[in-house]
This record gives sequence, C-alpha cells and structure tokens, in this order.
Amino acid sequence: MFQKILQLAAWGAVVTIGVLSLVPGQLRPHTGAPGYLEHVAAYFITAILLSLGYPRCARIVIIASLSIYAASLEIAQLYISGRNASVLDWVAGSFGELMGVVVATFILRLWLRSQ
Repeated sequence: MFQKILQLAAWGAVVTIGVLSLVPGQLRPHTGAPGYLEHVAAYFITAILLSLGYPRCARIVIIASLSIYAASLEIAQLYISGRNASVLDWVAGSFGELMGVVVATFILRLWLRSQ
C-alpha cells in the first residue's frame, strides 16, 4: 500500500514539473529562490519518489528518463510566452535527480538491512 502511495506521489511530481515548466511565465508561481535551485529541488524530490516507488527499476533508467524529460521541457519552453530554455536549468535538474537517486539508494539499503 505504501509503495502505491509513493508511486502516485512520484507521478504527481512528474506531472507537476511538466505543468509548471510549460505554463506561461506570468502564470508560474515563483518561490524567490534562484531558478536552478528550484530545478534541483523539484527533480531531487521526484527522483527520490520514483526510486522508492519503483525499487526494482534500474537506477539508470530513472536517471536517463528524468534527464530526457528535463531536456524536453527546456526545449518546449522555447515556444512558450515568457519562458526561456536554459542549459543551466537542465544541468541543475539532472544534478538534482542524480542526487535523489543516490539518496533513495541509501534509504533502500538501510531499509533492507533493518529487515
């Protein structure tokens, strides 16, 4: 049951990143943090949720998929009013997802040891 909740939360995070990345600039909420930190945080959380929700999935699949997703959203922003694509944002998202997968891997290993 808990795994299903993690999976639902993970896909909710994926959809949220997509929506927030593709709305026009004036409609996007701003946290006040630099954009690259928002990307790191969003992809970090998403990667943790995906890794914990799908523990049997190869980590490289999660990393590659999220990186391609981040790049695709950056490219799509070229066509959205008030948005701009940024390689730095893609790198920040990719870094966040990588760190999220690493943290989730440690969490899973600790959990397995306690079993």
